[in-house]
Amino acid sequence: MPLNSTAADIMTSPALTIGQSAKLQAAALTMLDRNIGCLPVVDDGGNYVGIVTDDSFFPQQKRVPFAREKLTWVLGAWVSNLENLDDTLARLASHPVSEGMMQRNSITTDTPLQKLAELMLQDEVHHLVVTSGDKVDGVVSRHDLAKLLLNPIEGDS
Repeated sequence: MPLNSTAADIMTSPALTIGQSAKLQAAALTMLDRNIGCLPVVDDGGNYVGIVTDDSFFPQQKRVPFAREKLTWVLGAWVSNLENLDDTLARLASHPVSEGMMQRNSITTDTPLQKLAELMLQDEVHHLVVTSGDKVDGVVSRHDLAKLLLNPIEGDS
């Protein structure tokens, strides 16, 4: 691996994408079948519009302004209690990916490893989408960073 490595050096490419009108069930099935943690979401023109990740399918707690309690959300829908999680996921399965995706900025192929690691830490994310213009080039995951242990950057000891 050369010194001053960039996203292009470690990204997984080409990235498998999913259309924003596809069903959330299809996104989950694709990620499970392919053993991948995310799918960049594209519009009808193939332009990057967001991302759906395996974390999207896991309940998250969000604080609502002026409320004492945190509310539990999954794929953008409120879950009244975790006992209803299976019903909520079943109901959301037929919703379009656009309702469950997250909008997240992308990086470019020339983004230095230091910068992409900083972004992952700052935003507490496991995946970054790599684009050229509005088109998806690839994905960098924490798994891709771990691969550096197998192929260390030249000059490191």
